[in-house]
Amino acid sequence: MKKIIFVFLPFLLILAVYFAGCEKGDKNNKKTQEFQVEPIVPNDEVIAFFEKHLPTFSGIYSDCFLVDIDKKESACFIINSVEEFGNIFSCSSVTLPAIDFDSYTLIVGRYDYAPGTVYNVVGQNLIVESKKMELNLNVIIPEDGLVRVNNSLYIVENWSILPVDLSIITVKLKYGPLLMELIKDINNWSDFFNGGIALSSDHFDYDDLIALNLNQFDYFDILVPAGVDVEDFVLNMKMTDIFECVEYNTISKWEDTSMIPLFYWGIYPKIRNINSINVNLISENKKKYTLTGTKWKLTGIVDADTNTITEIEPNCDECFTLAFATDSTFYTYAFINKLQGVFKADYEQDSFHLLLFGGTKAGELGNGNLYIDPFWEYKIQSFSFKENELNLYYDEQKKYLLFKPLKP
Repeated sequence: MKKIIFVFLPFLLILAVYFAGCEKGDKNNKKTQEFQVEPIVPNDEVIAFFEKHLPTFSGIYSDCFLVDIDKKESACFIINSVEEFGNIFSCSSVTLPAIDFDSYTLIVGRYDYAPGTVYNVVGQNLIVESKKMELNLNVIIPEDGLVRVNNSLYIVENWSILPVDLSIITVKLKYGPLLMELIKDINNWSDFFNGGIALSSDHFDYDDLIALNLNQFDYFDILVPAGVDVEDFVLNMKMTDIFECVEYNTISKWEDTSMIPLFYWGIYPKIRNINSINVNLISENKKKYTLTGTKWKLTGIVDADTNTITEIEPNCDECFTLAFATDSTFYTYAFINKLQGVFKADYEQDSFHLLLFGGTKAGELGNGNLYIDPFWEYKIQSFSFKENELNLYYDEQKKYLLFKPLKP
């Protein structure tokens, strides 16, 4: 099954957790004719449907699935018909995706676990016997950070999940005297931003920014401009380099803190004559390395066909360095420009997807644009990562940015 995608890649902790799902099997019976079954990869329509209506990141409730189930009750369902599918889906205005139930079985479930615990399903498989099954869910527990699920943002903080207010951000200027002048004369916004910075996805006039709620500690809120993504907005506010801090605002904590729901789903080859199913929650550390905290220096741009390297000039100590602050954010310097981005990397598939990118857009000296253009044009699609080398591939892997590590 395709893994659910998030702007933040989590830190993995090993869990030793077992819990029973729909109906407990007899643990004393010796297993016979046991075999493992992997879920199929469904078509894009099915994947998009479940990503929207059944997010597999705990603490985020489904809008249509299992809404009649008590919030403190775990449940799982083996679905073998369109009618059974419709019985657990309550949004009558939404069309169910087509699933061939003559050939496949859909498993959908929810489990409520420990208070405050946040985790995400990243894989699963079935262990099948003659009359019962075990469903193994591989989960990961994220460290504190930002998570995007569809069109919503959440902050993970101490294993709790908090929804983000998409309408405002909170900032504090580095220089106190500027603050009062800024608040008194909103028309001077663009002066403080030196003309402004273009967002990667939207553009707006900095003179249109509205400041609110100045407090005694010199913090104040800024309304997010209409049509501008709040994550993109925060990224650009940080890159202006005039704020001491730029913060998201959370709306509230979940009212029900006793348990946090975890939803899961999978499509398997047809399952028949199964009387019971057990569910195991397991965390497996499949990622043996991470980009978090690493810093790299560009050696050059490699043409994979000819194996020739083009060096970028002019250069300096900090120029063309790439640093990963977390496993989903980075910043980099060209000769003139400072840039920052948000990405998603799959360490198993070696895929690298640039989700957001922004920064200054002054003209580069020499051939510096050869370095920044693959970022601005969202061309980078894959990577290879070793202890002493990082390659970011683009143009269908015909070219790549070659980096060597710098000491932290």
